Amino acid sequence: MSPEPTEAPRPLPKGRKPPPQPVIEEGKMEAEQPPVNRREKLARASAPEPPPQKKKLVTGNVNLPGGGVAIVRAADADDECVLASIAYQEKDEAIDRWLAGCTLDLNGRGAPEVSDVLQLYVGDWNEIALNIIKITYGNVMTFNGDCMFCQLTNKLNLNVDAALASSTKYPDAKEYEVPIPSGRKAICGYNTRMHRKSVRKSAALSLVDMIHIRLKRLDTHPATAHTWNELDGPDRAALRAGIIAHPEGGPDMLVVNKCEGCEKRFITLLEDNISFFLPGMRLG
Repeated sequence: MSPEPTEAPRPLPKGRKPPPQPVIEEGKMEAEQPPVNRREKLARASAPEPPPQKKKLVTGNVNLPGGGVAIVRAADADDECVLASIAYQEKDEAIDRWLAGCTLDLNGRGAPEVSDVLQLYVGDWNEIALNIIKITYGNVMTFNGDCMFCQLTNKLNLNVDAALASSTKYPDAKEYEVPIPSGRKAICGYNTRMHRKSVRKSAALSLVDMIHIRLKRLDTHPATAHTWNELDGPDRAALRAGIIAHPEGGPDMLVVNKCEGCEKRFITLLEDNISFFLPGMRLG
């Protein structure tokens, strides 16, 4: 069958323009379309995009247990990416880069480099880290920790205010002599972040190692890895007791937990647990 003839459109009077044709959205009848407001449409198209909203910079002052002041800020998403970087984790740099990036000023010398935070006393480093955690995530932290006996991942909690309340000051004298039976002059001190990290790399790490590195000099000679072997048993015992009598300053970063699986008590050192610095993820 041939199509039915259609009526040709009537010509418009001279000088008149054809009316605008409505745009029909797919799936809708013409009667359902909203009326076209061309002025409003042009205004929306020419209006500049609103600028992105800037987040308020949250900062805080930290009085360091070893003396001095640090100014820190809350960690942002870029800082969290530093923590999660596999490359930085493999170099054992992730947490120190995170801390350096979140520190705006260290003792009036401006923003520190990673090498600067490695020279901090362990207690000062811990004090800065906990304050960054608090202004970023709040007072109560929930994070993952693996049991050292059965390797089960446990959900752990920490009250940051309580940890900061445990902080102690370093004495003004950062070195001290420990009397030992042989009469030799044993000069001891406190660990920096670099000292602590160097000992942790040992495959046979023990708590005794953490004590041994606090011996700085024996008589007039700098202490080395073999210095303790120069001492006999009574000297070593007296020296260890003297070092323990001078505890590190700063907050306590050792958390004792009971495993949900084997029910044994295990210790988590927060400064080594990347998941503590990046809650919500299991890292490290």
